[in-house]
Parts: sequence; C-alpha cells; structure tokens
Amino acid sequence: MIIGIFEKHTSLMRSLWLTGNNKYDERRIIVKFTLATGSILILSFVGQAQSGLPTRPTYSSSELKQLIRNAHTPAEFNSVADYFDGKQLEFLRKAKDENAELVRLLALPHLCSKYPSPCDNATGLIQYFDLKSEEFGRRANSYRMQAKKVGEMTTVAAKP
Repeated sequence: MIIGIFEKHTSLMRSLWLTGNNKYDERRIIVKFTLATGSILILSFVGQAQSGLPTRPTYSSSELKQLIRNAHTPAEFNSVADYFDGKQLEFLRKAKDENAELVRLLALPHLCSKYPSPCDNATGLIQYFDLKSEEFGRRANSYRMQAKKVGEMTTVAAKP
C-alpha cells in the first residue's frame, strides 16, 4: 500500500517539478520525498507511543509546597509521593541516557584527551542524576510512610 502511494506521488512529482529529463533531478526529488514521508511516519508513530505513556502528576514549585503543607489525608500524602516517584523515574532515565552517551564518548578516544573532556562532563552528570534520583526516592518513601501512619491513626481513632 505504501509503495503504491509512493509510486503515485513520484509520478506526480516528476510531472510537476522536473524541468528536463535529467535523472539527477528525479533522484533528488525522490530522495526528498522519501525523507519527508519517512519523517512524517516517524513523528506519527512517536506521537502515538507518547500518548500511551502513563502520566504522572506535575505541579509547579508553589503548588507542590502548598500540597505538602496542606497534606493531611493518606490520599494527599500518596499524591505527593507519586510526584516524587515520577521525578525519581525521570532522573533514572536521564542517568541511563547519559550512561549511553558516556559509552559512545569512550569509543572515541580523541575526544577524551581534552580537558575537561566530554567524558568528565558525562560522568559528572551521571553522578548528579543518580544523586537526585536517590533523593526523590527517599522523599517518596517518607511521604508513603506518612500516608501509612495517618491511615493507621484514622483507623485506630475510628474503632470504638
């Protein structure tokens, strides 16, 4: 089906854009069309893939501070913990991406001879992302424990 569409558009492009019977012009137009079609297909697939991702809560700095200050129920504490879990996953993903970049840079020995080298920068970023990930994980765990304590206190208070 895609090949049929490609052939139809290729013949249309030939009739519209070619000035002569030059094979170079024809190849150039076909390459441009193929690249444009491929990029459109890739972008549509990426859009579909991203729409299926689970969403995590996003708060501004002031909203997060207010939510933390006003949290009294287990559901509120769990929503704060979910936010920090999402941030932890974000920094783990960034560390993984930076690790892949470090592996790529280490394969190029001429880049790592400069100082400060890109390898040093990548290593520093990996350490930073791991540290932030651990910090957000600890905060999420502390809010989950607070939610558990509040939940236990409300069940004890509700029992006669």
